Amino acid sequence: MDALIGLAAFVAAALVGWAVAELKMKACGYHPNEEEVESEKRSAAQITRELGIKDVISSISTKGFKAN
Repeated sequence: MDALIGLAAFVAAALVGWAVAELKMKACGYHPNEEEVESEKRSAAQITRELGIKDVISSISTKGFKAN
């Protein structure tokens, strides 16, 4: 019987926590500024551009490191 009460208390606490998180999300809205919007547009433009094999090779380390 104690386990059932503990389970019910756990479920009730989880539901209360979930409700608080949902209400907080609705009460505290986020609005990005112009700088963030521009940065996201630039990132989207770079992501949609296809890379050639030369672009891939220049952007990854294929030569390794020199040992001293």
